[in-house]
Order: sequence, then C-alpha cells, then structure tokens
Amino acid sequence: MSEELISKREVLDMTGISYGQLYRWKRKNILPESWFIKKSSFTGQETYFPKEKVLERIQKIKELKDDHSLDELSAIFSPDSSTIQLSGQQVRALNLIPEDLWDLFQARETFTGQDLLHGKIVYQAKERGVKEEALKELVSFLESSPPPLDYMLIGMSKGSEWMWMQLPGDSKWVMEESANAVEMDIGSLMEQVNGSIATK
Repeated sequence: MSEELISKREVLDMTGISYGQLYRWKRKNILPESWFIKKSSFTGQETYFPKEKVLERIQKIKELKDDHSLDELSAIFSPDSSTIQLSGQQVRALNLIPEDLWDLFQARETFTGQDLLHGKIVYQAKERGVKEEALKELVSFLESSPPPLDYMLIGMSKGSEWMWMQLPGDSKWVMEESANAVEMDIGSLMEQVNGSIATK
C-alpha cells in the first residue's frame, strides 16, 4: 500500500508555514529527512512528503512551538530511545504499558526506550484485534529484531496465525484479499512514547 504524497508548495499553502520554518525543522530532525522525497518534474526536481504524516506533524509542532524551544521539540519528535531508563515501578506509575499487557513485560527490572516502544506496538496490535498468543510471538519478534524508527511494521494473518515483517517507510506492499493486515509507523509510535514521558 503506497502513501499519498503532497508537494512542498501544497504543504506551505495548507499549513501557513514558511520555507524557512520547514527547513529549520528538518535541520533539527523535527521533520525527518526521510520525509523529504525528491521526484523529477518538468521543472527539474520537486520535493514531496507523505501527506498524512507531514500534515499531522506540522499541526502538532504548531500546537507546541510557543511553549517549547526547537531543541525541546527535537527531543520530543526525534527521541534517542537509548537514553531512556525507567524502573518497572515508574513504568506502572506513568501507565506506559497498560495493565492488561503487563504480564508480557514484567520480568524486566528496568525498561529502555526500546522496551517501551515494544509495549506501544503490542498495545496497538491488541487494539486491532491481535490475540494473546500472537501478541507473545510479536514480543519475541520485536526483541529478536528491533525495528528501525524509519520503518513500518506490517502484520498479516489468515485465521489466528500472524506473520510480521519490517519494511522501509516508503515501501509498497500488497496483501492477499482474504488476509487481515496491521500497519504501524515505528517512528510515530516512538514519538508517542517519548511524548508520554515528557508530559508526565
């Protein structure tokens, strides 16, 4: 499934931001470089963006920018998961992993950003109908091959069996008509984890 793209000019017109703001946010990694997609056009090269992601991100930035510096926004939107270290008690107190999923993660004494990301992914999978046994398999899959932040996690099932794979964010993929599918943007989920920690 391919994402709908939007041109740079359309982004500027629809959001009211300036060219300078757009590229300042890129330099600070508030807007990921991977979202700036160069395509040939009759005038040379034009920059496009994944429409839904960039418009949602810019809206969030506009809501936060009056209360946060660019460096703070960068920490929120491009977190370094390796710097996060929380105890199980802190994770429970902040409700970063829901109670009904705690059994899948409680053996850990400390939680890294990667662990919290996995918790977020598993929660999203549960919300989309993935059952307990398949969730356990998903945890094992994530621990054996942690997904990069610029990747998508794709789950496909026929019946109760799930197959998981990781693909670069701009990949196109097709599934069988009779299969169920779950698609998650890893970078977006990591931002949510980081934002939850920053606001609590």
